[in-house]
Amino acid sequence: MRASQIPRRRQLNKAQLIEQVAARAELSQAMAQKAVDAFIDGVKASLSTHTPVTLVGFGKFETVRRSARVGRDPRSGKPLNIPAAMTVKFRAGKDLKDAVRFRGGSEAKTKPRK
Repeated sequence: MRASQIPRRRQLNKAQLIEQVAARAELSQAMAQKAVDAFIDGVKASLSTHTPVTLVGFGKFETVRRSARVGRDPRSGKPLNIPAAMTVKFRAGKDLKDAVRFRGGSEAKTKPRK
């Protein structure tokens, strides 16, 4: 299968994720929602104190400082100062990368088209 032939998937929203968690963990929808909400709250709480969250095999969430820089106003083309900011970075782990990596002949290096 060519990279361009990989079917596009719809985006998974929070409600659908909760349904999947409920089904796979044999939980009620309410318990699955509590579990997903607790996970999200835990990640937020850790990152708000600049504590990285590492899930071995899945990936690592961490905060990084983005330096101040000069950008351009897209309408006028004039330079504008963009202040330094903290942002979140996610680095995928090996198991996650292996799960989504396209495998196939010489086309394995091409990215699927959006």
